[in-house]
Amino acid sequence: MSLNILWYGVEPMFWYKLIILILFVILLIIVFRVVIRTILRLEKGELNAYDFINGNHKKIHRIITSVTILWLILGYMINIQKDYMDELLLFKPGYILMISTGLLGLTRVYMEWKYVENKKLYVFTLSQLVFYIILFVSIIMTNFFGWF
Repeated sequence: MSLNILWYGVEPMFWYKLIILILFVILLIIVFRVVIRTILRLEKGELNAYDFINGNHKKIHRIITSVTILWLILGYMINIQKDYMDELLLFKPGYILMISTGLLGLTRVYMEWKYVENKKLYVFTLSQLVFYIILFVSIIMTNFFGWF
């Protein structure tokens, strides 16, 4: 048996390329965070990205997450009845998760702008959100920088 067999329909170097791409993206994100923190002169642990700003932020986060879950279930029920080419983009899981992630990020930026004393934190969060969007779109549009 040859070693050049395709594992689950992918070329042999696919997994190595994917691991390298993931490590590269993680490195880019870490470098970006360090650079933005030094530019804005922020302390490392001022506000964790997983902490809620206040009770309103927690409620809005739960509402957006609940609507996202219902939207995913509804989208599955609608798209399962359609042909693959006729599926509605609005109900595809990737689009739903991108919209939900964007809304959660913008909610966090707004809450930091409105309620946190250090106004540099919302600039940091907004710049991270914009960087993630640019990185994600560039990876998808360039077919993973021409690797796949």
